[in-house]
Amino acid sequence: MVRYEIDKAHTHVGFAAKHLAVSTVRGQFNTFEGYFEGPEDDVTKIKGEVTIDVASIDTRTEMRDNHLRSADFFEAEKYPKITFKLNRVERVLQGPRRPHHQGHDQAGRAGRHARGPRTGPDGRR
Repeated sequence: MVRYEIDKAHTHVGFAAKHLAVSTVRGQFNTFEGYFEGPEDDVTKIKGEVTIDVASIDTRTEMRDNHLRSADFFEAEKYPKITFKLNRVERVLQGPRRPHHQGHDQAGRAGRHARGPRTGPDGRR
């Protein structure tokens, strides 16, 4: 049996949500922990759990963060943690297996040969 703890230095628990269909609000949870464990020879038997501290929500706007912690959204005082439990893993293979780089080669070729006027987000050159 092996156990892997989430490496907080290399993990980001983030989200993106549309706001009034005009902009996208991005944020993250700064405090979380978790693990995955199971036999080394059978990934289908892996179990795990990730726990997130709701109060650690951070959208870089304090007023919005406080609103998200309120009863209108997460109700952080009553429900201080978000927990995800992994209780099943399925091995899924789809289609023929090809080397990973083939798709990148095709996309790179298409990008190098594309022609046309360059425009900005507002449609102007």
